[in-house]
Amino acid sequence: MTHKNDPLSLRISALIVGLVVNAVGNGLTVSTNMGTSPWTASEVNLAHLFNVSVGLPMCSSSGV
Repeated sequence: MTHKNDPLSLRISALIVGLVVNAVGNGLTVSTNMGTSPWTASEVNLAHLFNVSVGLPMCSSSGV
């Protein structure tokens, strides 16, 4: 259900901005070794295990 002042394009734009902010925050906590959530830590471990960049496990686990 959409409202007159809440078009779908605005909602999609807000979703994309939120995802980018979240991704940047996760990336900064991983790169600075400041600690991170267990889910992101497991993605870092998978990257080391399979000898790939951290982005690959992060992108593939977000689709699960």
